[in-house]
Amino acid sequence: MWHRNCGRWFTSLFRLPRNASRWHGFNSCFYPQDTISTTHDMTLTNAALLSSDPVFPFELEREIFERAESEHHLCATTLVLVAHRVRQWIEPKIYKIVMYAGSSQRYRYPPMHLHDKLVPRFSQWKQYAHHAKHVLLQDMEGQDAAEILSLCTNVEDLALWVLSDIGDQLPSVISSLPMKRLSIDVQALLTPSPSPLTQSEFKFDETLFTNLTHLDIISGEEWPWNNWKRLALIPRLTHLALNGEIRTEFMRGVLDECLALEVLVVLASVIDLNLQSQIGGLQDDRLVRMDRIEDPIGHWAAGARGEEDFWITAERVVKSRRQV
Repeated sequence: MWHRNCGRWFTSLFRLPRNASRWHGFNSCFYPQDTISTTHDMTLTNAALLSSDPVFPFELEREIFERAESEHHLCATTLVLVAHRVRQWIEPKIYKIVMYAGSSQRYRYPPMHLHDKLVPRFSQWKQYAHHAKHVLLQDMEGQDAAEILSLCTNVEDLALWVLSDIGDQLPSVISSLPMKRLSIDVQALLTPSPSPLTQSEFKFDETLFTNLTHLDIISGEEWPWNNWKRLALIPRLTHLALNGEIRTEFMRGVLDECLALEVLVVLASVIDLNLQSQIGGLQDDRLVRMDRIEDPIGHWAAGARGEEDFWITAERVVKSRRQV
């Protein structure tokens, strides 16, 4: 069905003659099944259809193809076959989002099986890695995550969940990325060894996160604010999300000392009445409590596509409070 829809969309867009309206499927969207007459009153000639040369002005043609990709995502891998210039426009959009969530086939894109002799596609994917803007990696070793991220040099939105054996390489790779958004277990990243750290041993280090505007800390908030207070030294941090056992002292420290902060999201269970009472006592428009997300990977992917995520929802809540 989507092949026919795409065909109809392009037929109307290019105003093809009636006998050129049947298609071989979208793989041949510019090659109509019927032979086109060469009469001069035709909008497009056979030569124009079979040529990869531009039919419309350059900017208009680019807008047409980018709109097609935006409205019909499944057509993207076909659009890149039309012409080299179209591939240059569309290919970055195909590889803009990278997800590798362990055993979940639903959340594996593009195929890049590390250390898998049966499907050694990671090396083939390397040439496209610089297009990646949003990357989610879950259930893998820190070394593998570092190998992928060392190629994704333009990542702005990164989620690292349930990684094992972080090692020394991953923190240094992360520090080199132009990240603006990060979702991670900060304690696991900053812990130099697999041994659990005591409250007095752990200290938050902001040097890996200086470019962040959005930070989602998925665990570790049970530690005292005094050990985390260097969060306030992240100069552009406007959005912070906390998960887990959260102390009132921690939330108060964030709200008082993170001067650029616009939104503080607390993701917690609905039945956590103790936390609700703590939040109620703080009385700050920027503090928003939200239920835990049931499908975090799908939710993250929606945000990466520009759809509403918990950050946008929290922003709307804060804005509505300030309009009262």
